[in-house]
Amino acid sequence: MAPARTGFGSDDEAVDYDGGELAGAPAVLAALAGAPSTFLAIADEPADLERAVDRNDLPGHLGVMTADGREWELILAEEVKSIIDTGGSTDVIDDLLEGALAQQPGVISTAHLDREVYWLHLTGPESPERVLARFVHAVVQAHRELGRRLGIELPD
Repeated sequence: MAPARTGFGSDDEAVDYDGGELAGAPAVLAALAGAPSTFLAIADEPADLERAVDRNDLPGHLGVMTADGREWELILAEEVKSIIDTGGSTDVIDDLLEGALAQQPGVISTAHLDREVYWLHLTGPESPERVLARFVHAVVQAHRELGRRLGIELPD
């Protein structure tokens, strides 16, 4: 994987897309179809169902931003951090979300810029709906892998 170049150029005007507004797009719905019905807060308190995130609510906790459709900031809300562990809440040291993003086709590089912000550089431009679907898929994959590593049974 190529070294990550992060940040938009100074002349680029990035556009921010709210995941909740893109949630009905076919690509996002397809990514959600493979998700568990409920994402448990496995990085913090798996038994605390009030902190769980419903599958249909997940896109509303995500956002994507780009200036050119090839380089993206992926932003997640506080609620998502407890379902995937973005910063040392568990003994799992791997960045499971960044790893899931990096494994996707057409990815040049990824980076974890901050607890709530990831960077994704693609080989070609993609729509915000398609990038949100990538993000949803990576969150699902990271959640399942974290559950497996922690020995926590997840709902279907």
